[in-house]
Amino acid sequence: MIFLFVAAAVCLAGVNAQIVNPGPCPNVTLEQQFDLPAYLGRWYEYKKYFALFQRDGSCVSATYTDNQNGTVGVRNYLVKPDTGEVETIIGYAEVDSDSGEGKLLVSFPSVGQYGSPYWILGTDYTSYTVVWACGEVGNDNLQYGWLLTRERFPSNETLDLAQQVITANQLDEKFIITPQENCPLDP
Repeated sequence: MIFLFVAAAVCLAGVNAQIVNPGPCPNVTLEQQFDLPAYLGRWYEYKKYFALFQRDGSCVSATYTDNQNGTVGVRNYLVKPDTGEVETIIGYAEVDSDSGEGKLLVSFPSVGQYGSPYWILGTDYTSYTVVWACGEVGNDNLQYGWLLTRERFPSNETLDLAQQVITANQLDEKFIITPQENCPLDP
């Protein structure tokens, strides 16, 4: 099942996106000289735009690993709030930029989803990353956004740094905090 931030573009047809705006996708500033090896590891979802495929999951995390073949392994994890059942989905990502920008394409073959945008707007690699995706359907744009952190419970300083990226890119402030309390150990 699709449930986590990197699967966002599978739903770019419209009904699952929280942020729908008229016109083309806005211009954003991407992370430059993106350091993929430094980005690898576990990230916890601190907040996001609503996306139906995540179904209000809690304890959301993503782990990125080097597949040793030019791709990045992607393992997304969440807990269903109503049942406590753990869900995971495995996929891969590919760098989508020759210029060194933080642009990835993420695929989850088990659900037939390929090449969804995953753009890193800003990261310090050690505490936060702001991720965004946008697609155009008709005369509208559909946006997804996430703030991920290395710590399940980030410091105020980390959140302030991430907020600077969100503000600089004029992202919609309709973020929803992701519950991270009483989480089972991530496998």
